[in-house]
Amino acid sequence: TLKEGRQEFGNAEFRFCIHAKDSSSVQKHFINICSFSAVSAPKSDQDPISVYGGKGFSEVVGSESVVIDFLGINPKVLDEVGEDKELKKMVIHLAIKFYNDTKKYKLSYDCGVSKK
Repeated sequence: TLKEGRQEFGNAEFRFCIHAKDSSSVQKHFINICSFSAVSAPKSDQDPISVYGGKGFSEVVGSESVVIDFLGINPKVLDEVGEDKELKKMVIHLAIKFYNDTKKYKLSYDCGVSKK
């Protein structure tokens, strides 16, 4: 539930939301990208970006089934990304790849983004 998500990500700060479709189901997916200080920052520009994926949950909204996930990224990384479109696109692709790999989703990289 949303309450469980708040407990898991208590000190996280929402930054933006990715709206993606899963080609293997009719569910819509929402991935909330949050700054999460529990995730370490890369030591250099060549190091990988660490992430923390929340357990997420499914819910029926109206007549649609949706999946809501949370992805924590170090605040310094997200501050550097800011409004830079190319860097934000890289974070979006990182998030989608993370969930496609870890939860075996088939999310499209052609997705929407919102701030709220």
